[in-house]
Amino acid sequence: MDLTGNLSTLRNLYEIVEIENGYQFVTETNIVYFIVFVSYPVLSDFFPTSIYMLNIDRYVPKDVKGHANNVRVRDTIIHILDVFFTAHEEALITICDVVDGKQHARKRLFDKWFEQFNEGRLCRIDAKCMILLLFICI
Repeated sequence: MDLTGNLSTLRNLYEIVEIENGYQFVTETNIVYFIVFVSYPVLSDFFPTSIYMLNIDRYVPKDVKGHANNVRVRDTIIHILDVFFTAHEEALITICDVVDGKQHARKRLFDKWFEQFNEGRLCRIDAKCMILLLFICI
């Protein structure tokens, strides 16, 4: 596997369809990926930058087994992010889902993609947030 990359090498992409707030594509095994950008309102006059949250979700048909990520999926997602940052100079937040315990693997994957394809255009600020669930019984 080639560990170096740049945006000019992203040629073998899945067909991308624009949907509300983002894009989708379907793999050859009929896994549907949804790449959505959710816009947050401007927080204050002090920080007038628009902020978007990136959400990557996928639908895996029940009959599909062994649906590991592949290079075409990576390249298609990287291409979509490049299109986003070409049109927007705003901030983008991604939160790695903790529900299935794979948040650290997701972060490592994003870190790897950032190192491979950033080309010096973007800066990254890593942060951890603690999710506190409060249950009130009456």
